[in-house]
Amino acid sequence: MKKYTLLTLLLVVTCTSVLYWQYDYTPFYPVKHVGKEYVVDNIEKQSHQFNENLVKVLGYYNVNFKVCNGVVHVKNQLYANKPLMYNYTRKAKDEMWFNDHHFAYYKQK
Repeated sequence: MKKYTLLTLLLVVTCTSVLYWQYDYTPFYPVKHVGKEYVVDNIEKQSHQFNENLVKVLGYYNVNFKVCNGVVHVKNQLYANKPLMYNYTRKAKDEMWFNDHHFAYYKQK
């Protein structure tokens, strides 16, 4: 009986941890494409201009995000999709994409 109780408790804790991870938010760091891999480009705080552009890109695609202390956060489950994060990074830096979608573009340094 104790064995089943312990297994049930372990299963509940594991499921709760997985669900918490999926729906928790993580800072958005730009992603770049190097060879056949997608890697995080820079883990320093991004410029205000990049964050403003990124907010517009994420809003355009109806992505849930939060801005905390000037840093854009997306859900862990979404950020795990590095090719998609690379796509959002490129669009946040692409003035032509903003012009095509009639958004104001904030030039980055």
